[in-house]
Amino acid sequence: MVEVIVNEGYSEQTLDNDLGLLRLAEPADAPVIKITNEPTPDSGKTTVIGWGKMQDGTFPTALMVADLDLEPSAACNSGIKSIYAHDLKAALGDLSHRMRYSEKGIDAAANAIAADMSDPLTKNMICAGTDSGERDACNGDSGGPLFMTGANGPVQVGVVSWGEGPSDGTAACGHKNAYGIYTRLANYTGWIEAKMKTPAPAAAAAPKAGLGTAKKP
Repeated sequence: MVEVIVNEGYSEQTLDNDLGLLRLAEPADAPVIKITNEPTPDSGKTTVIGWGKMQDGTFPTALMVADLDLEPSAACNSGIKSIYAHDLKAALGDLSHRMRYSEKGIDAAANAIAADMSDPLTKNMICAGTDSGERDACNGDSGGPLFMTGANGPVQVGVVSWGEGPSDGTAACGHKNAYGIYTRLANYTGWIEAKMKTPAPAAAAAPKAGLGTAKKP
């Protein structure tokens, strides 16, 4: 590998534009997957693969595969906001004895803040998973492919990006009504093509013997 190219619009706060490219030092001889150039639908079957954390908290020794359902962004936004509201109520509950407010006050405050939350997903993100949460990508799967399979074979539509779960959840990933979030590759085909056409950075010259800066004491 000779270069890491990070999308210029990447946001650590919102995780928008969560995409990067690796320029290899030598051409790869492994089969490649096609990248979509069509808008990704809000429904349909899709698949994610990776080496990320499993339900028991361990990491696999074989590549894992999970079939997921594409969902509209509204499903992810609603589910994530519900998780935030749940965690907020728990946090307010922990303070209620000290500050002497009631359960009614906790509900009112949490609901008011939840109603003011902006949508977590941007137009550059895909929502995919299952209602039950039994299948999901997890820690260690980030950067892996989300793809759909059609008559012409698999086509990558997304990249594993991020997800949410309740703070008191017993599992790291795979929670009810909490879908996974993926970078929407259809929005980046032009960016990918442009970066692939840029020249590779010049290799740094190795220092010549005898030109170091270290001095004898």
